[in-house]
Amino acid sequence: MPASGTVRTVTPVTTATAPAALLDAICERDFDALATCLAAGATMRAVLPPRIVEATGSDEILQWFRRWYDTDQQVDLIDCELAEVAGRARLSWRFRMSAHPVIGDAGPHLIEQVCFCDLEDDRIARIDLLCSGFRPC
Repeated sequence: MPASGTVRTVTPVTTATAPAALLDAICERDFDALATCLAAGATMRAVLPPRIVEATGSDEILQWFRRWYDTDQQVDLIDCELAEVAGRARLSWRFRMSAHPVIGDAGPHLIEQVCFCDLEDDRIARIDLLCSGFRPC
C-alpha cells in the first residue's frame, strides 16, 4: 500500500494490454512472457484449497505459477476469459491436466483459477487469485 500522500498511476483496464498478455502467457505456459507482465514489486494473494498464500515481487509470484503449470504433463486449455469489473481486470482459466502436477496423482485433473488484477504503469501490480485446486475428473 502506498504511503500516505503517495500518488499511484492506475491504468484503466480497457486500455491496458498487460491483463491480456498475462492471460495469454498463462494459457501458453510461457513463463518468460508471464514475468514481463508483472511489476517488479507486484503482490499476489491466493486462496488455495489448503491455505492462503501471499507472494511479493515478480520472482516469487512466478515461482507459484511455475509450481502449478511448469510440468511435463499434458495440459489442455478448456476455457479462458478476460473481462473488466469496476476498473479491475478479471481473468479466468480452466485446464485439464493428465495428472496432478504437484503431488503426482495419476489420472486427469481439472483446475480453474480466477483472478482480479490491478495495474500500475501498464504492468500487473496486484493479483487476488482464487483456485479450485486440482480436482480429479
